[in-house]
Amino acid sequence: MYSAELARRYPASLVEPHAILIEDGGITTTGGFSVAFDLAIHLIRKTAGDEVATAFAKFAMLDTNRTSQAPFVDSALLAQANGAFSASIKHWLDQRLTEPYQLDRLARVFAMSPRTLLRRFQAEAGESPLSYLQRARIRTAKGLLESTTLRVSEVTERVGYENVSTFVRLFRREVGHSPARYRTISRSQTVPAREVSAE
Repeated sequence: MYSAELARRYPASLVEPHAILIEDGGITTTGGFSVAFDLAIHLIRKTAGDEVATAFAKFAMLDTNRTSQAPFVDSALLAQANGAFSASIKHWLDQRLTEPYQLDRLARVFAMSPRTLLRRFQAEAGESPLSYLQRARIRTAKGLLESTTLRVSEVTERVGYENVSTFVRLFRREVGHSPARYRTISRSQTVPAREVSAE
């Protein structure tokens, strides 16, 4: 959630916000509470090998394929870490997800030069407006994949992309899975509502 702030405070460090865990020298850092299980598998693999790590994971019913925290990121939660300026730009972009991104137009709307807008937004949000827009589109696409039966091509169009392959490439880069795979995973983790019969 606070990877951008971490990178700002420690510019000499390389922050990899999507990594589940990172090992650097003798120090291993993890990206969340549940990643302790991934760390356990990592340490077992290092000391006892792949076969033992795989057996342990099966015994403990753990997923050994988690390599990124991107599928679990809810961009809406990041808003609290940002300032008013970047929040207003994000709101403006959120209202125009399907429109082509034009930095000059954005700068005119907020009455400043493109360079100043980029600098101020980067300082507050830790990313560019275009990067935010892409993540916002992917966030919306995730919601559509979870809650509708729209084809990937239809989802692509609804979030402002014309080329399906471009959308799929960006989605995979951001989420770590293809849209189709993400839909399968998200639905398998959804607990269906209990059916109540009228009597």
